[in-house]
Amino acid sequence: MSSDRNPGVRVAENDLLGGDDEGVSRAKMSPTLLGSKLDVRALYDPGDGYVLGFADGTTMSFGDVPVLSSLPRGLHSGDQEKVIGRSPAVAMARFATGVLLATAEGAILRVGVERSRLIDQGGGDGSCGAVVAIAASDSDGWNGWVLRSDGSVYNFGTARWLGDLVGELDDDAAVAICRTPTDDGYAIATARGRVFRFGVDGGEEIVLRRPNLNGSIVALVWGETRESFWLAASDGGVFSFGQADFYGSLSGAVGAQGVGSVVGMVKLASGQGYWVADSHGSVRAFGRAAFLGSALRDRLEAPCIGIA
Repeated sequence: MSSDRNPGVRVAENDLLGGDDEGVSRAKMSPTLLGSKLDVRALYDPGDGYVLGFADGTTMSFGDVPVLSSLPRGLHSGDQEKVIGRSPAVAMARFATGVLLATAEGAILRVGVERSRLIDQGGGDGSCGAVVAIAASDSDGWNGWVLRSDGSVYNFGTARWLGDLVGELDDDAAVAICRTPTDDGYAIATARGRVFRFGVDGGEEIVLRRPNLNGSIVALVWGETRESFWLAASDGGVFSFGQADFYGSLSGAVGAQGVGSVVGMVKLASGQGYWVADSHGSVRAFGRAAFLGSALRDRLEAPCIGIA
């Protein structure tokens, strides 16, 4: 293997589970965070990538994803500084050319290539529970849904409100929301692994709580068919349903060898693999997903909140 080191860019160590990697090229870096991007061989699917999001509003792009306009708190006086300075980012979602960030108070930032724009100021008294997740309803990033821990769903832009879980969770909590492409609706996952789908025909529970969970569910990723999806848990467990295939997990690795709690998961466009991110900004690749880089832990100024 031959590689050329770029100033300030590390050569990533082989920390894949079930795969290896070689070759290094220039990473796409935000102002304060560094990462690395590995050459994609024929073994892996081309044309994919991911974005890491951090509590201070910083984002880091890898693969075929443009560098986005987010800046760390204090570097400029635009919308992002005002919002992130008041309340940290807690959730993120991807759209065609950028990401949506949601803060703990419910403010929504649309982060694109040229600039960040404030979609909603958020606020409120918190009586509906903390903001836990956000999802884009289409590819332009102006419309979508925000989920709170009590199961309430707030729609913004032209996205339709199709139902929620208020009063239905007892001692459980809502933790993740994602768009369901097959019926233009959304699905919600709870900490205990229950999954509810909402569409034009109403809502339904499609998975009862999954047994033997060692950690809370933190991510829900929908597949290509009506009942194909993955759940990821904070302890690194990954669970596949329907026609979604299982490609591996970090189960048993969290807390060992510097692996932080899992905060998010994103699939390949083909569905033949996925990436899992932890709170340190480390990314692991599974299936046909290529390892495209991770955050350098010693450069982090805020914890990683997700991957999209």
